[in-house]
Amino acid sequence: MEASHSVEQSTHSGPSLIDMQERSSHSHHNHSSSDDHDHDHDHDDHHHSDHDHQHHHDHKHNNNNDKLASRRLIDVDDFSPIPRKGTWENMGINPVQTGGAGGHSHSHKKKDKGKDHHGHDHDHGHDHGHDHDHSQHSDAPQQQQQLATATAPSSVTLDDMQKLLAYQTRVIVELERQVERQKLQIRLLNWRTAGYTSTVLKGNVTHAGQVLALRLNQDGTVLASASQDKTILIWDTTTWSCIRRLRGHASAVYCLDSEGDILVSGSADKTILTWRFSTGETLTTIKGHKGSVYCIRLVGNILVSGSADRSIKVWDVRTGELINSLEGHQGSVSHLQIFDKPILFGTTNVLVSSSFDKTVKLWNIYTGECLATLRGHKDFVNCVKINPANNTLITASNDMTIKVWNPETGQCRMTLKGHVANVNYVRLEDNNTVLLSASKDRKIKVWNLQTGELVRELNGHKESVHCLEAAGDNIYSASDDGVIRQWKMLFF
Repeated sequence: MEASHSVEQSTHSGPSLIDMQERSSHSHHNHSSSDDHDHDHDHDDHHHSDHDHQHHHDHKHNNNNDKLASRRLIDVDDFSPIPRKGTWENMGINPVQTGGAGGHSHSHKKKDKGKDHHGHDHDHGHDHGHDHDHSQHSDAPQQQQQLATATAPSSVTLDDMQKLLAYQTRVIVELERQVERQKLQIRLLNWRTAGYTSTVLKGNVTHAGQVLALRLNQDGTVLASASQDKTILIWDTTTWSCIRRLRGHASAVYCLDSEGDILVSGSADKTILTWRFSTGETLTTIKGHKGSVYCIRLVGNILVSGSADRSIKVWDVRTGELINSLEGHQGSVSHLQIFDKPILFGTTNVLVSSSFDKTVKLWNIYTGECLATLRGHKDFVNCVKINPANNTLITASNDMTIKVWNPETGQCRMTLKGHVANVNYVRLEDNNTVLLSASKDRKIKVWNLQTGELVRELNGHKESVHCLEAAGDNIYSASDDGVIRQWKMLFF
């Protein structure tokens, strides 16, 4: 299916600078003609008339320049950070102040008194255009006067400028939000309508059993896969060739994680192995669990593991030293996540765990204190993820639902229904708004997390889909059918 998307652009343009100069020149020419007519006055008043005329001429010339400047403001108004008409008032700023420090009134007329050669008082007409040329004001467009008032206040205090800066900052933030909303709408449109290709990874070496876990390296060019066949395969995602096979576990490998060049794996043999992602070198072997290791999470030098023995253990990944052991779940620990910022319960490094006991728990990773328990699922909770966009938790369960939680209040904010079998795994896209889910019903579903809407589904696996990875427009999935698929979304 193909979809087209068009964007219409409209351009608004004001009068050109050439037009404004021609109008100014025409106004100057008319004024000069008026000057020639003034030379017919009597000789007795010649000196005084010349003085009045010169001032009248200069003032009109300045007035024309003011008009030209005002027209330029109109020309660039759509592109200028200066607020438009009414903006000052909306921010609580009085654009024209009639007194006080730093300001003066435009309504005050300024005249210079003098004596003529007969000893009589007379005005030299220094009224700045307020009295001697009323027709000049009546000819000016009302809209132009309002724009000049709104955009060029005569006296703006520091407080006014701070209000303006705050106002413009709010405008910029709102524009950025609108851009992000538009990007999201385009992304969702792509997900609804774009085609895709589905490719099975078939190298010279393949797994001999169920593929249970996937992990991409930092730049998405290398993919690690873990299998029931006790091995880990490293794939080049550009050539789809198997680079190397990692051997070391004595039983099925259930989970993978990585940070930088360190890859960690957990196995049914109750051990955790650390590897050099780039070379496949084995670094350390960590022992301590009494059951299969179902999940691991690596953050910096802290490694956390969850097991069928119902415990969670915290390790120093460099030495394999046990730092802490957390007890509290009544079933196997299926998945782990870490809040690595101080956003929950006033502490850093809050640990989140899901379990086959149908609950999700939050822990202080250092003290071992259980901070909260989330209840609501009716069957095993297989997976938990943190949405960093709003600090919510997303869980997947054998009760065929996906739930979104507020971790501090324990409230379930949304339940997504659509799968017809166990939901094994969930994975957020990089925008943290589109959610992917994998199920025993052999389907991958795509959800809009803002609305809970099912956007589309991907079909191709012949058995239960265990796990997902995503990078850009590429999705990777692994299944009980022993197949790793790449889904290349053909987004425009």
